[in-house]
Amino acid sequence: MVIYDALTSDEGTEIIRYDWERIGGVLTFEMTSAEEGFYFVMHINETTGAGDVKYYFDNELFYEMTWDEAGDGTWKYYSEGEVIDEGSWS
Repeated sequence: MVIYDALTSDEGTEIIRYDWERIGGVLTFEMTSAEEGFYFVMHINETTGAGDVKYYFDNELFYEMTWDEAGDGTWKYYSEGEVIDEGSWS
């Protein structure tokens, strides 16, 4: 699905794009913003509920989290390719 700019003189300009697919029991959802320079991707195993999310800004990994079938997981923030903060939950 694509959302276009309808409020400025740049009508027809893509603002944000959503894509999703199911392959082998895994749902993949992606969101891309042409204007803001971010990309988001999420994978969820539909059988176990385990999954992950990665958020990119200006083509660099900015944030990621992963979780298992029990809902326990980890998260990390990045800056210039280095982990700057991380943690977990259960």
